[in-house]
Amino acid sequence: MILYFALLFPILGIFVLLFLFKNKTATWEYFLPFVICLICIVISKVTIENYQLESKEYWGSEIVSTQYYEDWNEYIHQTCTSTCCCDDKGNNCTTTTYDCSYVDYHPPYWDIKTTSNEILSIDKTTYQYLVNRFGNQNFKELNRNYYTNDGNEYFSVWNNDSATSVPVSTLHYYENRIKASDQSTFHFQKVSDEDIKQYQLIQYPDIKNKFDFPVILGNRVSKEDQKLMQYVNGHLGPKKEVRVWILLYENKPKMAGQMQEWLWSGGNMNEMVLTIGIDSVSRKIQWSHVFSWTTNERVKIEIRNYLADSSTMERLNIKSLSYFLKTELKDKFVRRNFKEFDYLTVEPSVAAIIIVYVITLVVTVLSIIWIIMNEFN
Repeated sequence: MILYFALLFPILGIFVLLFLFKNKTATWEYFLPFVICLICIVISKVTIENYQLESKEYWGSEIVSTQYYEDWNEYIHQTCTSTCCCDDKGNNCTTTTYDCSYVDYHPPYWDIKTTSNEILSIDKTTYQYLVNRFGNQNFKELNRNYYTNDGNEYFSVWNNDSATSVPVSTLHYYENRIKASDQSTFHFQKVSDEDIKQYQLIQYPDIKNKFDFPVILGNRVSKEDQKLMQYVNGHLGPKKEVRVWILLYENKPKMAGQMQEWLWSGGNMNEMVLTIGIDSVSRKIQWSHVFSWTTNERVKIEIRNYLADSSTMERLNIKSLSYFLKTELKDKFVRRNFKEFDYLTVEPSVAAIIIVYVITLVVTVLSIIWIIMNEFN
């Protein structure tokens, strides 16, 4: 609502026109500054809200097949027209038609299909790697209406064996009113740059390689452990709509886990986040803090208890933990629908308010100048 107070600028401009430039202003021009500014404010409000509400989440899935489509070409029959020889007035032109058919070339391409029904582009090297990993390659005649080169399809299919599974991570966007609303409503405190440095808090990583996107964030994480957790996300992602993160903190107090939850505003709607404090030498678990928006609070307690049980997890053992999470989340995780939070209102930031007010003022001034300078009186 505070953005609409910027309409005071065009209202003031109307009075300026009415008392100082009445003879230079047509009746309809009095409404012009107000209408233009209102449109600018509405567009700004929608843009600001979309920016504030947009949040990233990461999906995990597995590759079910990979495809290679050969290059091919087709003959496109086409007739074009040409006009010439017009007189000075553009009349008495001569129009001719001619054959402008051409050969359209389609280059080869490779892609994959995932258990989330996503189609993702890959390169030739990745395709060959997947063919070797899946241990098969099949041919499919596409029966294209080609010109000289009939491109067909080769494909390889995964046999659902976990030993040959290839997990993949993709980035998606959704509306998250929690991050854009008053964080105190959910008891999330503000985390400063000093807190991030002191507790070695972790930001969401960027996807640089969708086939090797880290799940365990922290120091000294082996590739084998990453692969185990990538498989958990790939296997459970499409079925349970869950994304697991394991965040490691060496020789940090338990407050680091709580700070991490505040920094991530409770995480995304599909996430189960395990923050674990470990001894930098022995790798013994010192503490754990689990957070998630799941509607089943019990699953968070059971994960925390599993990590605290010295008989099963005295030292961090990702292999055992991955087996436990795979079963636990498959049976008990329930993703929360963030439509529950549609009641939350979103207020623009101070910087956004200032920008909108400046834009409205500039538009008002330019509108008045144009009204005074134009030919309408």
